[in-house]
Amino acid sequence: TGNVEINDGDLIIGTAGHGIDFSAQTPASGTGITSVDETLDHYEEGTWTPVVNSGTISGGGYYTRIGNVVTVQMYDTVLGGTRTSAVLEISGLPFTPAKWTPGPMYAQDYVPVATKNASIAAQEGYANLKVVEWGEEAIGTDFGNGYFVAQCTYRIA
Repeated sequence: TGNVEINDGDLIIGTAGHGIDFSAQTPASGTGITSVDETLDHYEEGTWTPVVNSGTISGGGYYTRIGNVVTVQMYDTVLGGTRTSAVLEISGLPFTPAKWTPGPMYAQDYVPVATKNASIAAQEGYANLKVVEWGEEAIGTDFGNGYFVAQCTYRIA
């Protein structure tokens, strides 16, 4: 019947499976637009530990989850050690992606920079990021030792 104001403290949803319901708002309109769930029922922030399958990696990661959408970031990460010809993958994601989803990355030492572009992607069905090049998967030996950061926003099932 009116506004709710909290002068001090938190708004706590006391039962699992409930949240803030936005269904009373006017739904979006247009061709192909449907509204399935209008309840904000999950928010979470945390850290995760990146693990590389080819060589070593130092540093860490942050994540934010809002509903079923997760954004992961790697910070102060450095590739080191000796890499192999295996496809370069970074595991340890806090949630498993529902679909392949690309994201931006930066590698300080990327060997085929003049001939190929590389990006990172959340791999559908696996809790990892895979480095891909146009037309193929990037391998560990495509990268030298150095600063390596990435971000990806993906949906979870």
